[in-house]
Amino acid sequence: MSKIKNRDSSPGASAAATSSGSSASATESCYLPLRPSLLHADIPSTPLPNPEEMSTSPAWNPSSRTPNRGDNAPPPYWLVESCFNGMRISLRILHTNPDFHNGKYEYKQVEFKGVVGDMVRITVMWETIEIPFKYLVPTIPSQAQEIVVAFEGPQKGKKFKIMVFKHDVCGCSNWESATRRRKVDLEIPTDQLVVVYR
Repeated sequence: MSKIKNRDSSPGASAAATSSGSSASATESCYLPLRPSLLHADIPSTPLPNPEEMSTSPAWNPSSRTPNRGDNAPPPYWLVESCFNGMRISLRILHTNPDFHNGKYEYKQVEFKGVVGDMVRITVMWETIEIPFKYLVPTIPSQAQEIVVAFEGPQKGKKFKIMVFKHDVCGCSNWESATRRRKVDLEIPTDQLVVVYR
């Protein structure tokens, strides 16, 4: 930093300044350093994130819902099998916006009523409609005491009550058991069970 010279360099002016006691303060004022906050006033203390690197997961998006187990399950084409006729099976509607009623029924829990050709008849919001298989997923159990139906494996089409819930396998009691469904009769993979609509 260069020193600012006094415009009046005559001995008289210098002596007058010294006698008044103001020369030292005048000189110091020429060397006052800039505050760091002024040197970096246009730079934020914390760098802003790159928008392209920001997370797009539901946890960072207030408008997004939290995904549930079973959201990635394949469509329930197994509903065409006769063992599911007349069963009150719980399904959920996904990926309908904008192709099916502009997403009016998106993520609704619905009741299975039957299969009509290549469509599934369901009850949703107090009305019965028909919807393509591809917009449906089974409602996977999430806790003990739920009533479920096995839709895959050797127990397909049979009803159970979950006594012990785990994310990978559930301890189930046969719904028709004479022991009032109080014990575990067998274990069934959780992703092979669908909740009964209630």
